[in-house]
Amino acid sequence: MTAPAPETVLKSASGTLTAGVEDQHVVIRNSATGEIVFASKKAWQPEDRISLVEWSKDEKLFYQVES
Repeated sequence: MTAPAPETVLKSASGTLTAGVEDQHVVIRNSATGEIVFASKKAWQPEDRISLVEWSKDEKLFYQVES
């Protein structure tokens, strides 16, 4: 049995923000407009595994990277 694939898109509890991985960066977009509100400066390597973990109640995203 293999581990489940990491989430590719994760909506915040309020639904106003959506997180995803684009070009090895973590990107957060406004769900209504699609506008980028955050993009990580760090670009991980293609072999790195980026997992979107969860949103906190105050809309902070937790993610993890395995190299």
